[in-house]
Amino acid sequence: MPIKNIILDVDGVIIGSKENHNFPQPHPNIIKKLAHLQASNVNVSFCTARSGFVTEPIVSRAGLNTFHVTDGGGLVRNFLDNKTVLKVRLNSKNSQKLIFDLFAQKVFFEVYTLKQCLMPSYLSNHPVAKIHQQILQFSPVFFSDPGLVIKKETLKITLAANNLNQKNQINKILKNYQSLFDINWTLHPSRKNLRFVVITPKSISKGQGVDYLIKHCGFKLENTLGVGDTIGDWDFIQNCGFKATLANATPDLKQKISKQNQNSFIGGHVDENGLLSIFKHFNI
Repeated sequence: MPIKNIILDVDGVIIGSKENHNFPQPHPNIIKKLAHLQASNVNVSFCTARSGFVTEPIVSRAGLNTFHVTDGGGLVRNFLDNKTVLKVRLNSKNSQKLIFDLFAQKVFFEVYTLKQCLMPSYLSNHPVAKIHQQILQFSPVFFSDPGLVIKKETLKITLAANNLNQKNQINKILKNYQSLFDINWTLHPSRKNLRFVVITPKSISKGQGVDYLIKHCGFKLENTLGVGDTIGDWDFIQNCGFKATLANATPDLKQKISKQNQNSFIGGHVDENGLLSIFKHFNI
């Protein structure tokens, strides 16, 4: 059965760690291939923890006129047609309490709305803030009063840790919120010393976002290829008829993929445009 739909994570799949090669933007050959596939009636969608407004420039460059899953599953949107079919906000009461707790503890965190990244002013000169701005290619709006932020429509909150002590501090704070939010640690291939936490509504995940995408667009999972680089991506890959990852993927995801059937494949490294080797393997 030919592949008619492709669902891709972004970081670690089309964006890597080689500056001015595939970081902070995908390699031109990747963009060219995605544009060609879309023009050939193969639907190409992203499924990423990135915010929609951060993902939109990549979508525009490749001309991917279809729906995409962003914000960890909380937003399903066609950026080129300016149509949104799913937008799930964090519970305002719970997110307000969390924002005040994070602000009081002076940890690294960001609040994402539909079109903005909001960051505490005490982070304005923080080295991690500068790194994250480079990754996302977007400047935050700094705030000094969390009371103003809690009035915003929040889609997700992210935190960052660059050592074990910071990670333990974050985990201690989030312990009281495990039952209220979906909380996932992740990483970026360009900054492997950093660990990020993505906080989304309890009912939201990449897998659920893709389920909504499939139903809305009428895709068939049996002729869909899913590609990711961390075990969190298995949430949407597992139900796809074709499954793939890259050489740079986390060992747990590679183990999952290697145990599948002939419709599964582990391609080259993201920094060597490994996605193209996956497309070649599946003749797309």
